[in-house]
Amino acid sequence: MLPSLRIFAKSRHSPQGKHLPRARLLTITSVAGRANPPAHGGYNASKHAAESIMDTLRVELSPWEIDASMLEPFYAQTPLVAGAHTVLEKSWKAADIQTQKMYGPDFIKGLRKHSENLYKESMPSKWVVDAAVKAIRKKGGAGKARILIGFWWVGTLIRFQEIMPSWIVDFFTKFIMKRVGAWPSDPFLIKDTIRV
Repeated sequence: MLPSLRIFAKSRHSPQGKHLPRARLLTITSVAGRANPPAHGGYNASKHAAESIMDTLRVELSPWEIDASMLEPFYAQTPLVAGAHTVLEKSWKAADIQTQKMYGPDFIKGLRKHSENLYKESMPSKWVVDAAVKAIRKKGGAGKARILIGFWWVGTLIRFQEIMPSWIVDFFTKFIMKRVGAWPSDPFLIKDTIRV
């Protein structure tokens, strides 16, 4: 794919190619590439990795005038978000009794309610499609390295997280986890496996 983008970029400098738009590489990552929502460890890591690759490509492809941009959507009303609670419930049922006691009976209820509310309060998936079409059609390139898609307050939260010390971000994250019921009821109820 990259060799084809370079050839296209070169053709823009021929007399016949002056009208062609800039070559661009556009990916969809997630707001989780810049934030770290709890209980999404693997997903967060994959999005951070995708953003790292795009940051590298943006610089490496710049000599050929190839734009590399990322769409970073917030939670959207997709089947993935709609079915999140079923995955959580399967994991909960597969957990041993000790783990279920440590988290307590209200844990899965709180997560399910939070998951259902998250879907209801998510943005329409059409916003992501519209942002992608706009970035593709823009004549001078996508224009930005990162295109955050979501409600107005999502950008504010991301900027807050980026400028605040980690302990403040952690404090608010833990506060929210406790508030929605996603906090272990007895975190020190851990089975002692050390034998003397």
